[in-house]
Amino acid sequence: MNVSQRLKLIPVTISLLAMTACTATMPVPTVTPTVPVTYATFDPPTRFDTSNTVHLREVDTASRGMMSGYMFYTMTDSAIIWGVDVRAGRSTMSASLTGREADESDAWRCWQQTADDKYLYTIAANYGGDPSQPVPVQLTTVDKASGNIVWQYSPPTQVGPMGTECDVAISYTITATDAGLLINMWQAVGTGNSFSAMLDPAAGDVRWQSDTSVVATDQAKFGLSLTMAPISIPPGSKDPGVRYTAQPVDLATGTVGKPLSLTGKKGTTYAGWFQLVGRSGDNLILIGHDPADAANADQYQKTTSTIYAVSASTGQAAAKPLATAASDALSVCSIGAADRLVCLMSDDDTTVSGVSLTDGSTVWQHHYAGADAQALLQPLLFHGYLYGQDPTSGDNYVLDVENGNVVQSGQGPAPIAVNETGMVFMQADKGDANWQCLWAPAVG
Repeated sequence: MNVSQRLKLIPVTISLLAMTACTATMPVPTVTPTVPVTYATFDPPTRFDTSNTVHLREVDTASRGMMSGYMFYTMTDSAIIWGVDVRAGRSTMSASLTGREADESDAWRCWQQTADDKYLYTIAANYGGDPSQPVPVQLTTVDKASGNIVWQYSPPTQVGPMGTECDVAISYTITATDAGLLINMWQAVGTGNSFSAMLDPAAGDVRWQSDTSVVATDQAKFGLSLTMAPISIPPGSKDPGVRYTAQPVDLATGTVGKPLSLTGKKGTTYAGWFQLVGRSGDNLILIGHDPADAANADQYQKTTSTIYAVSASTGQAAAKPLATAASDALSVCSIGAADRLVCLMSDDDTTVSGVSLTDGSTVWQHHYAGADAQALLQPLLFHGYLYGQDPTSGDNYVLDVENGNVVQSGQGPAPIAVNETGMVFMQADKGDANWQCLWAPAVG
């Protein structure tokens, strides 16, 4: 099942395949490293000093993760959650996802992470258990300062493992919002089973929950419930007669409003599936995808993609759509800049496109390959720049998403995480089949 097929089944942006490979040790006591040398920062960075790297030895070979300041957060095999100070190359926190020692039979996969100022949140599914039982999902919250587990939560699941590929049997997202931590989960039960809950970041208590797919961004008072709805179809049609609607959700209370008209006309707006791609100013940016042949929506085909805006502070839809995309092959999209979407293409998985929010035009296209399978589902973006690799030349590049200009390129390692301090990347150990996880400071 390819990415575009998967999105036809799941009304949210799916991302983050698990790609870990090393065997980690059990958590060690929190270590506060000696204050290291201060580095310059560049926001956004375009050049990195790969001759002056720091070895993040404890997380060899974590193939992905996230950066916050000088901290690199990741999860390695045996379900160990790490926080590493990249300047010193030493962990300041580590914890077990399960709160106990794990072994490889546990098979915790498809992990995702997000964070706020105080806590690091990690969620993963276990595909290595009893195949007759539902796949367990574990969400663990760690205090970033102490490394202690604050609380754990296991959302209700119904589906058993359907292979071990992420997002097939079950998929989820976690979002740190001002109202709490939002978990959104979809399961392959019947035509699809959705569940969402808002959790108290400090205690893990459920503030509200819903049997719909609720998606949101940070700093938003309202999110959106993407809800499956039956529609009338002609007799004898192979059309499944199912579309999706978007309803505003008050994130503080979980109250769901009426289905929105996103076009400015009376009546509910329907789509084959919706995708929340991020926030631009006060607007939640929502794409409604409509396949040319709804009866065969699980097959690749041309798709009409309409870009909508909904206020993040009031939940009200804009008076009319922002634009209809000129491309009929948009797949996974993200907000890359105030007026630009960065989209992977369903008809060419080696191309990434910049799409205007103003008129839907394709402003630029570029050859693209990410550092790993995660980046093939969610390109690595930071403050208006795309960090990718050209699969034809092998060059890594930094691209300005506003105009498509490559501001830096050349041979070298592809980053797996980037911020204003530098980049984390993987490199084969010389003379060894093993990999190393390294940090290179930004120098421009």
